[in-house]
Amino acid sequence: MAEKAKHYRGLNGLRAIAVALVFLVHKTNSIPPEFGKSGVWLFFFISGFLIIGELHRARRSIESGQSTISDGLQTFFVKRALRIFPIYYLLLAALFVGRRFYAHYGPDLGFAWHFTYLSNFWMALVLKDWIGPFSHLWSLAVEQQFYLIAPFAFLLLPTRFHGVICAVCLIVGISGHELLYAYGSDEIVEYTISPFNFSLLASGGLMYFAVGRGMRVVRPVLAAAVAIILILGSWCMLLSHIPDSAKALSDLCLSAGIALVFFIVVTNQRGLLTRCLEWSPLNYLGTISYGFYLFHNFIPNPIGKALQLYPHINLPDGLQSALGLTSGFALTVVVASFSWRFIERPIMQLRQRRTAIAPPSTA
Repeated sequence: MAEKAKHYRGLNGLRAIAVALVFLVHKTNSIPPEFGKSGVWLFFFISGFLIIGELHRARRSIESGQSTISDGLQTFFVKRALRIFPIYYLLLAALFVGRRFYAHYGPDLGFAWHFTYLSNFWMALVLKDWIGPFSHLWSLAVEQQFYLIAPFAFLLLPTRFHGVICAVCLIVGISGHELLYAYGSDEIVEYTISPFNFSLLASGGLMYFAVGRGMRVVRPVLAAAVAIILILGSWCMLLSHIPDSAKALSDLCLSAGIALVFFIVVTNQRGLLTRCLEWSPLNYLGTISYGFYLFHNFIPNPIGKALQLYPHINLPDGLQSALGLTSGFALTVVVASFSWRFIERPIMQLRQRRTAIAPPSTA
C-alpha cells in the first residue's frame, strides 16, 4: 500500500486565490493579464507539488517491495481519471449539444482537440488565436499532458534521481521559454505550449523535496518574496504592456514570487499567512475550484442578460459592472457547488475505495 500523503494547510486557500484571479481577468478589462497568469501558474505549482510528491511516495513503496510499478501506474491513472474526466467530459458533451450558441466563434470549436486534451496545440499552432469561453481549456490540456509523462519518469526511475529530473525539467523549460521570446514567437505560443509550463510543475516537485528535507523560510526570504510580488505587480499595473525584451525576465520574476509565497505557506503551517488561507470561504472555494475553473467562462453575466430583457432599467456603468461580476461569481459558485456535491465528491469516494489510498483531497 502506498505511503499516505501529509495534509498541508492553506492549499485550498491558494487554489481559491488562483481561481479568483483567473475569473477576474476573464470577466473584466481592468485587471492586467499577468494576474490571470499568476493564477494559472499557481495551479501548476500546486499540481506539481502534490502529483510529484505522490509519485515519489509510490516509487518509495516500489523500492521497499510493498507494491509494483504496475500497481503504481494503475493507481495513478485511475485516480487522475476519476478526478478529472467525469465533469470535464460532461461539460464537453453539454457544449457539443449546445454548440450553436457559440457558432459566432467560428465553424470549428475544436471539440476533437478538447476531447483529446490538445487544446493548447490547437489554439497555438492551428487556430493561432484564443476562442472565447473555450480559451481556458489550454491549461487543463497542459496538466493532462504532464500526467501522461510524469508517472513513467518517476515510477520507473529510482527515487534518488527524482530531484534531478525536476531540476533538468526546470532548466530545459526556462531555456526553451527564453528561445521562444528570442525568436519572436506569437504570444499565445509563448503562453500555452512553452516548456516553461512543465518547469512550473517541476518546481512544485522541487518544493516537495525541499520541504521533505526540513527546509524552512527565513525572514529575508519572506521579505524578498513580498518585494518581488509588490514590484512586479506595480510594474504590470503601470505599464500598458511589458516590452518584448523584458517578457522572459518578467515571467521568471513572477514565477519566482509565486514559488516563494507557495513555499512560505507549505513550510510555515502555523504562520499567519497559512491561517488566513484557512478562512472558511477561501477553503470552500478552493475545494470546488476545479469545477469553478472549468465552468466559469461558460456562465454568462446574469445582469447583462437581465438588461437585455428589461432595457428600460438604467444602471450606472460602474454599478452594472460590479453587479454583473458579483452575480456571475455567485452563479459560478452555485454551479461548481452542485458539481462537487453530486458528481465530484461521490466519484472521489469511489476513487478512495478503488485505489485504497489516503482520504480524498481536492488534488
